Amino acid sequence: MAEPFFREDRKRWYLRVKDGAGRWKSMPCAARTKAEARAMQRELELKSDRQRKGLEPLPTDRWASFDEMLLWWIDGEATRFVSHDKLKSIYATHFKGSDLARLPPTAVTSGRIEAFLLPKEKKYSATYVNHMRRLVHRVFAGAIRVEEWRGPNPAERVRRRREPKRKPSFLEAHEVVATLLEIKLFWRPLYATAIYAGLRKGELAGLERGDVDLARNLILVRRSWSRDFPKGDHEEAIPIHPELKPYLEQALRRAKGQLLFPAPNGRMLPGDFKLAEKLRSAMARAGIVLGYKHICRRCKASRIDSHEDAPDGTLRRCPKCNAKMWPSPVPKPCTFHELRHTTATLLLAAGADL
Repeated sequence: MAEPFFREDRKRWYLRVKDGAGRWKSMPCAARTKAEARAMQRELELKSDRQRKGLEPLPTDRWASFDEMLLWWIDGEATRFVSHDKLKSIYATHFKGSDLARLPPTAVTSGRIEAFLLPKEKKYSATYVNHMRRLVHRVFAGAIRVEEWRGPNPAERVRRRREPKRKPSFLEAHEVVATLLEIKLFWRPLYATAIYAGLRKGELAGLERGDVDLARNLILVRRSWSRDFPKGDHEEAIPIHPELKPYLEQALRRAKGQLLFPAPNGRMLPGDFKLAEKLRSAMARAGIVLGYKHICRRCKASRIDSHEDAPDGTLRRCPKCNAKMWPSPVPKPCTFHELRHTTATLLLAAGADL
């Protein structure tokens, strides 16, 4: 039986096995130690033996490591998902180069997935850890669908982390106009559409002039970012609220290209554009705040912590140096996505069916 060997010039372990036709082949692998390389080689030798005997191929036929399996799914089936960029980011940040990714797929068990996720709980939220678990589950599920994996899905038995339910945040009806008035004119139609039509960030970024039908009072949601379909994989026709119509007319008059809400450079809004920061700044200027944090700049410059939380922004003096304190508003928590909650709240308040 041949032994795995290590190539110093490439810093990688190589396997020496016979293929299904009985020919010797050398191939690189993701093993870090000789023991791991031997385990991988045994799997490949068993596969070749079964192939030569005409038996059912093993699930390891296609991938030497789970990392290869992950990339197969992310660069294949996952490309049609709106969340593709997020999935790539999770892979690059947490899976690439990890001990779990170096294992052959047959060695990826529920226990090893659990061991991979446990340290993540200390640094990341339960929701984010569940996203990692779901990624593993979707990879194996995708392989099962195309019959590239014939074993069980190991992520099925991995526990889902309990996600705390946060009280939903949204703008009250009287806060909507006040917030919109504090948003710069360039961005105001976009935020108005998010509030009155409930469109997601990607749907707003991909909205084109031809998608707005003022004659029929409809917005046709046909894409998300540059993808030819929104998150639900089907087009939607959203009625235009009377208070939204003037904002859309303004956007149509201003738009020079195909996009209705382009970035300042005329291109499509990037996925990491900080729309939530602009929203919270506008809310702070409109006085939609939880309170004020009064900070002494003199003490801060001397690296002395001196601040006071208060419900208002009236003048206060530092208890340590008697200097005037700077009031900084603490805006009401509201993400850009939670403007969809505002849409639902406005509709329910107007008597719409749940």
